[in-house]
Amino acid sequence: MSTVVPFLSIVQNSQLSLMYKNKRVVILECTSDNNESIVKLAPIRKDEEGFQHEVYFYKVYAHMHAWDLVPAAMRLYTAGAIQPDQVAVTSLNEYYSNFGPTPGPLYFMVMERLDMDMTRYVVTCSRQLCAKNMHTNVAVMLFQVLFVLTQLNRCLGFLHGDLHSSNVFLKRLPEKTVFQYNVNDTLYSVSTSYVPVLADMYYATHRSDAFKHTTWTHSKIQKIKPEQAHLHDFRYLLMRLTDKNHNYFYKSKALTSFAHFVLHKAKTVDDVFGHPVFAFLKSTTALMDTSKQHRLFQDADEFNAWLIQSHCVREKKREKKKCRKG
Repeated sequence: MSTVVPFLSIVQNSQLSLMYKNKRVVILECTSDNNESIVKLAPIRKDEEGFQHEVYFYKVYAHMHAWDLVPAAMRLYTAGAIQPDQVAVTSLNEYYSNFGPTPGPLYFMVMERLDMDMTRYVVTCSRQLCAKNMHTNVAVMLFQVLFVLTQLNRCLGFLHGDLHSSNVFLKRLPEKTVFQYNVNDTLYSVSTSYVPVLADMYYATHRSDAFKHTTWTHSKIQKIKPEQAHLHDFRYLLMRLTDKNHNYFYKSKALTSFAHFVLHKAKTVDDVFGHPVFAFLKSTTALMDTSKQHRLFQDADEFNAWLIQSHCVREKKREKKKCRKG
């Protein structure tokens, strides 16, 4: 864990406002002249294992982004523990007391603040766009989320475990960008101003956890086959977007039909990628900019082979640099 200094330096000169709180966690919006971030606080005595687990997954996710295997990841600026006598910021004390009279030390995470989550995005599309345009915009977002989930699962055996639309945030790009995805040798080109990132990794698991950790894992998750985890996450996302209380797809027959197919008929993720709702994204021409190309691995073996090959390439480059300096 990092020291407490970066945390205090961030919050002391910033304006804090409450975004969300319950008995387990407090999430604050932290705004200053040159920084906008989210501060997440949780008492160590209640959440030690789960909190460390969540930090770990944010770091893993960041590695996947650094390797260009997923288009984006939420940045974790710092994380650590803070003692009661170190809470020197007056505006922070009221949130600290949310955990009771003697909560003890707190864990904290400071993450980047993103403007919009998927719930807000879909609601905006349904209100402002006709059915055809809504289908196009939301289908692009769903395709990107499905790709990220599948890539993380095939590389790491990843399962998010609580992927509702408010846990998918959208990172705005400086300009509209074309990304290309290679799925089973089929190219899909996506032109977008946003890329999705996954948030709230509290219930996340991966292959090494064997989907059996009872501290933060729902009992239903333990019954899921690791190779089907990404499809489970995607189904849960669509189920929350189309439930009887908030059906955000009511304006689009195409999206409603797609959700029904995924929830009741699709057996594999390849069935979902091959659905007609994504047909307009298919492309026959590869992009010249390789940094905007993302290829989906078939399984963990292919990912591990890629890791070994990439490591060898990096080592060869280092050796060449040493020879030049010598």
